[in-house]
Order: sequence, then C-alpha cells, then structure tokens
Amino acid sequence: MTTPPPSTKSAPVSVLTPWQRPVVRLLTLGTVLVGGTGLFLGASTGASPGAASAFVAHVVVGALLVPLLLAFAVPHAVTQTKRKPLIALSGAVVLLAALAATASGVSLLIDPPGARGSVGLLHTVTGLAVLALYLLHRRFGSNPAPWASLGAGVAGVAVVGLGLLLWEAKDGGPTSVFETGSAEAAEAARVHFFPTAATSGAGGLTLTSDEIRDVASCASCHRVITDEWKRSAHRHASMTNPVYRATIHDLRDRFPKTDARWCAGCHDPALLYRQDAASGLPPIAAPELDFESDDARTGLTCVICHSIEPQSTNGNADFVVRGRKVYAWEKSGSEALRKAHDILLRLKPAAHAKSLTPDNIQTSAFCSVCHKAEPPPELTRWRWARAQDEYDAHDDSGVTLNNVRSFYHPKDASRCQDCHMPLVADRDDPAADGAGMVRSHLFAAANTMLPHLRGDEDMIRKIKSFLATSCRVDVSEVVLPGDRRFVLPWQSKPAVKPGEVVEAHVVVRNKGVGHRFPGGTVDSNEVWLAFEASVDGEPAFYASGRLDPATGRVDESAEFYRAYWIRKDGTRFVSRVANDLHTLVYVTRIGPGTADVVRYRFRVPEGAKGRLELKATLRYRKFAPDVLGSVYKYLGVGGTKIRHVPEKDFLVKADPVVVDMSLLPVVDMASGSLSLPVTAEGTPGAPPEVTSLPLGPDDRDRVNDLAIAHLIQGDPDRARELFRLVTRIDPKYADGFVNVARAAFAKQDFDDATVAVGEALRLRPGFPKALFFRGMVRRNSPGGDFAGAEADFRAVLATWPREREAHRRLADVLFQQDRFADALEVLGRYKAIDPEDWEAWYWEMRCHEALGDVERAAAAKTAFDKYRPDDDMLHRRGPYLLDDPNLHRLAQPIHVHEQPGLAPPSEPAAGR
Repeated sequence: MTTPPPSTKSAPVSVLTPWQRPVVRLLTLGTVLVGGTGLFLGASTGASPGAASAFVAHVVVGALLVPLLLAFAVPHAVTQTKRKPLIALSGAVVLLAALAATASGVSLLIDPPGARGSVGLLHTVTGLAVLALYLLHRRFGSNPAPWASLGAGVAGVAVVGLGLLLWEAKDGGPTSVFETGSAEAAEAARVHFFPTAATSGAGGLTLTSDEIRDVASCASCHRVITDEWKRSAHRHASMTNPVYRATIHDLRDRFPKTDARWCAGCHDPALLYRQDAASGLPPIAAPELDFESDDARTGLTCVICHSIEPQSTNGNADFVVRGRKVYAWEKSGSEALRKAHDILLRLKPAAHAKSLTPDNIQTSAFCSVCHKAEPPPELTRWRWARAQDEYDAHDDSGVTLNNVRSFYHPKDASRCQDCHMPLVADRDDPAADGAGMVRSHLFAAANTMLPHLRGDEDMIRKIKSFLATSCRVDVSEVVLPGDRRFVLPWQSKPAVKPGEVVEAHVVVRNKGVGHRFPGGTVDSNEVWLAFEASVDGEPAFYASGRLDPATGRVDESAEFYRAYWIRKDGTRFVSRVANDLHTLVYVTRIGPGTADVVRYRFRVPEGAKGRLELKATLRYRKFAPDVLGSVYKYLGVGGTKIRHVPEKDFLVKADPVVVDMSLLPVVDMASGSLSLPVTAEGTPGAPPEVTSLPLGPDDRDRVNDLAIAHLIQGDPDRARELFRLVTRIDPKYADGFVNVARAAFAKQDFDDATVAVGEALRLRPGFPKALFFRGMVRRNSPGGDFAGAEADFRAVLATWPREREAHRRLADVLFQQDRFADALEVLGRYKAIDPEDWEAWYWEMRCHEALGDVERAAAAKTAFDKYRPDDDMLHRRGPYLLDDPNLHRLAQPIHVHEQPGLAPPSEPAAGR
C-alpha cells in the first residue's frame, strides 16, 4: 500500500489577533440575538410580554454592539486594507450597513411614528443587509467560514425569532378589566345594567373606573383629538351638563333609582360600570349619588367609544364594553419604563389600534348605539316609545344612497362621520393619514349651551358655522286675491296694493342635514321660523315668531319645528326624564332632501307706499325655556341663573360661576327675503308663465322644493301642478316626471302616473327610481299586476340592496301571490336592515298564519304589537288640541298663520 504524499497546502493564517477572537464571538452572539429579536418584532403584535422583552433586548444589545463593533472593526480594517483591499472593502460595507441600522434605530426611538415611513423601512432593510453582507464577508473573505458555521448563525437567528413567536402565541399579554372573552358572561351581566342594553365583557361590575377615566394616556399620542374632545358634547355628556344633571336629580327623586341606568348607558359609563361599595349597585343607581365626584363628571371618554362592540342598530346603548390590549409598563412608576412603553406602542401600534377599533366604527351604524333611543315599557310603565332616531332617518335617505325614493341624491354617499367628524390637521398624531389628517373629535353638531356655560366663543362660532350649512329658506310663492299664485316671486315680481290680503308661502328646505331636521331631542330644543312683513323699512306691521327680550320666550303662535309630548299626568313633557313619555301631540320635522312650506296671511296697510318687505328667518336655540325649569329647580341660584362649576382641564375644577340661562345663544340658521312694489293698482292680471321668466340655476329646484312640501303636507293636487311646472322648466329632468307620478299616485290617478313614469324611463332607461314607482302603480292599479310589480321591485333591489320600502312592497306583492315562503325570505333580509319595522313584522305574522305556523305567527305578532303605532294616541291628544289653538293649528298638516285681527277681506281670500 502506497502512502500518499503529505499535503503541500499550508494551514490558513488567522487574520484576527488574540484579543479580537473573543470580540468576534461576542459580536456574533449579539448579532444573532439582535437579528432574532428584530425578526420577531417585525411579526409581533407588540403587546405581549415577549414583545416587551424582545424590544429591550434588541435596543440594549444593539446599543452595546455598536462600540464593540467599532473597537474591533477599525484596527481590523486597517490591517486588512494593507493585505487584501477588496476584502477590507466588503467589511467596510458591513460596517456602514451596521451604522445605518444603528442611526435609523436611534431615529425611531426619538421619533417613533417614523416606523410608518422611510425611517422604519430603512432600519429593516439595513438590518437585513448587515446579516446578508456579513455572511458574504465571512464566506468569501480571508479564512472563509464553513457553510455549517454560517448556517448555524442563521439558524440561531431563526430559533430566537421563532421562540419568541411561540411565547407570544402562548401569552399575548394582558387586556383591560373589561375583557373576559366570554359572550355568555356578557349576556348574563345585562341584569346589572338593565334597562339600558349595555353590558360588559367583564361579566359584571368593576371595582374601579380608572380605566374609563384615563384620558391622559390617550393625550400623549393624540393631542389634537384629545384637546377637541375636551370641548365636545361627548365629554360633557354627564354631570358637567346641567340639563342632564337636573334630569338625573328629577328621575332619582320620582322613580326607582335603578331606572337611571337607562340614561347612564350612553351618558355615564363611569357611574354605570363601577360597583358602589356600600350598595353593590352601580353608583348611578345607588341610594346616594355624589354629583361632584370625578366619576360623575367623566362623560364619554376615549375608552368607551373605542372599546365597545355594538350588538345591533336598535339603540339604547346596545353594546358590550370589551377590553383593550395593554402594553408592558403602561402604569409603571418608572419614567424610563413608561417612556419605553410609549415607544413600543408607537412602533408597534397594531394590537393597540385593533383592540380600540370596533369593526363598524367607520360606519353610521356605530353611531346608532346611542343616537337612537327608545325607552322600553319597563321604563315608561306604558309601552315602547321612540325618543329619537337619527340612524334610521339617515340610513333610509338619499344621503346614504340607500333610498331610491329620495327626491334628491348626492354624487357620493355620506356617513355620520363625514359631517360630524371632518378631517383636521395633526401630523404628529401616529393615527394621522398620509396627508397628516385625523378625524375631528369636536363632534360638530348643535349644542350651543355647553360652550356658553364655559364662555367658549370659538366653539359657538364653529357651531353656528356648522348650522349655517343645514337649511335654506325662501319666500317661494305669493298668493294674491283671486287665488292668483306667483311662483318664484323674486322673478315674477308681482305688485301689491294697499289694503289687500296677501299670503306668503315660505319654504324651508333640509339641504345639508343627513337625517331629519331638527335632530336629536327635538322636544327640548327650540327651532322656529320668524316672519316679518314691513313697508319701506318701517317697523313690522305683522310678525310671527318674535323673541320677547324681556322674557326670552318665543311667540307661541310661531311655526315650531319640534315634538310636543304630554306626560301621563296631563302636563307638557319638559322634564327630559324618559319615564314620562306618554302622548305625542304633534311633531314637525323636515326629512333629508325634503322641504316644508309655511303660510302667512296678512293685510297690506292702508296708505302703504314704496315696497313690501318680507323676511323669514329660521332660528335655533338649545334649550327651550320650559325645559330649563327643572334645571333652575335643582341648580338655580335665583330666576334663570344657575351655579356652574367649569374646568381648567379634564376633571380639574375651576372656580364656580353663575350663568344666566336666559342668555343662551340664538342662532339664525338661514333666512330668505322678498321685496315687492306697493302700487295703487297692485297686479290686476294673472301670474306670468314661469318658463317665460329669467330663471336662475337653482330656480328649478326651488319650484321642486315647493312641490315636495305640498305633497308631504297632503296636497297632491297642488304638488302635481308644481311638478309639471318643473318638467316644463327642465324637460330632460327625469326626476320631475317621477315626481308627477308620485303626486298622481297619491290621488290614485294611475293612468296619469303610468304616463309620467313612462316618460321618466324614456329619458333614463332602467332608472331605478322610476321602476320603483312603476311597481307601486302596477301593484295598486285595478286588478293588481303583482308579477309586474315584483319584477320592478326586484330590479330596484338589485342595485339598491338596502332600499327599505322596496323590501316592504316586494314582501307585500309576494304575499298577494300566495308565495309566503318567498315573502318570508325577503322579510328576513329586510329585518337585518331594520329589525324594528312594524310593517315587516305584520307581513311576517300574516305569512306564518297562512303557512299554519302558529308559534312563529305569535312571536311575530308580539313584535308587531310592540313596534306598531300607538292607536290610542289620537284619542288621548284630542283634548290638548282643543284647549290650545296654537297646538291645534300646528298639528294640522296644512295651516295658515294669520295676522291678528285680520278682518274678512272684501274680495276673495288668498289661498285656501
């Protein structure tokens, strides 16, 4: 056997000095640890104990590696540059990548929101580059490292990262006190909160309200949002609002104190979810309530709106308060650890954002949980009542593009948030969008009382500006003796003569409100139309809706937009205590995209010369003086003055002040005026043809609005005349012909309605609005074309799937064809949109009866009986209408405001 010759290949010469070898080992171990923690942090939620540990290790070890790396790399590079310049250059690239990763990491610690942009990306890229370049440097440099050694390093990085991920999967970290994760526990806990529908994921009451009152933690990142919220009505939803405070006083004095939980579901979370130590009840329902406590002054905080899980769109606070993810060191006594918490949260906000972002928070349905109120029978001791409902009015409107029947449709759909939470600038907010914008949390609306209490004139200006976008007021028609109607009188310019009776028709158009106007608690606010008629700038010879400067009260004969309720004891409902709701005498509101017409009749003064000046102004005040009576009773210091405790900051009280509530702001929302010549002859002839007038861009819509108002008030004859005029003004306006069909349908003139809707479809083939009304005509024509109506309603729902009336009418025509199962399928889809519609429950009851399903028919009848209109209300309200001529007039759909003492005219009266 021949012995092989010895190898001539020389052993590798080490490029490291003795002191550098252990340094390289430390650098390698540190790099594996930093790489593994970095890999994990890239995938982590950020809220787990593993994430906190990895974050500390990544920062601390990375910081220690930098001086160690420089101490090794500089002399090593000097030595290698002399021997192998290219290898030295590759090492320098590794060093530069490491320094770039360090610099970007430091930048992220100083400015954490940078993780959302280029700095965060740079840190990730350079960190990965360090690992990749170092592997290449070691493999192809002097004394190349074996693949096995390099692979072991990569495996070490992976093991560290995967190990941390397994730890996080096992322990995701704590949540707040409201989280149990058990739907059953939340459902069982409702007994603690009833009659509000709210409940808690904690399965009961909590021992502290600190979680709810913690606004400071949010303010550290969301400064502008928090500062705006502190001025909002949401923040002052509880006892810092004197009207609400007086309401709770009144309720707890006259009714079981546990009833106050119904109010607290939306107003008093800190008083609802905490357990009173003495009674075991929530403080709002306890025998004694400290109205000055921090809990009583908390209002609706960030946590309540952002950690709830809505259960339905039925209102009454139907939500579960869930927990939020709690990052490490949130409440640490160490400033350094709290700073680390803030940095980690801002670098890894996903878990925080997810736990504080309910699934539907970007939709109008989210707002329904509190802006839809319906006191249950257990509260009223009477029957279910509708107190307010802005959600359904908004959802079933043209504004949302859900209602094909709407008279007007915008180009794009709008949500509640689009109007009430517009975008504002705050580039420092980590939640800001790419343009540095966040949603305003002033919650722009109409509560001018709250800023008045604290002297916040800027907020009042903002509210006035917001309200100015809501409505339009026009003197749209003048009627002269002989029933001569001058439409668009600013264009037709009729002259009036002294001594003749004139009727002016004022149209109020809901132009900018995405729900009914006025909104909210329409029984407590004061919205009215002030009208004045004068000659040549002289004092008004006739006025309606004047505000008495001495008493602060509005002329009771004015046109009010409000709900007028009577309590069980026969007195007017002004207490704001929902238990008292009993009889609705009348309500006047203007739906989105609709209008109302108000008629004023007066006599031009004898001897008048010059010009007749008419002016109508829509005015708003929160609150009506009668509503403030209970506030004076519980908080008054004399007359209309109350003692109020403002705040320097959230829950930091300032010195008490005395506020005169008679000085609440009165906002002039919109006004319209008209000037007509006064001549000896007046206008002897007939009105001119409107199409001959010099019409402006909006004149068509103004005629349309007048027609809409007549139709809604129950005068389809006049509405049809005006809608026909609209089609003459604009023959290509398909909606005009649909509106003619509406008015004809209201008169059961199905032939005319068929012709009009056919013309609309000729102008716009397949027009869903026209198809809907064609379906209505087909269903109601003699004999009933149910199959044709079904086809039309299905065509509408194919493109307008949330069209409520189309669902109702489709169920109806299916029932008429004895297709009960098909009708039930349609009703099931519809009840997912509106589970409280009494007509849907009626048709469901009828279908189950027809199918012989007694049990389901009985259940549907129970729901129908709950939600159906109060049949006895007309009888109960009669005496009040007879006793009060103002109420009697306002309760009639068509009524006229007459100048006091107006004598019967010597010639035919104007109008009807």
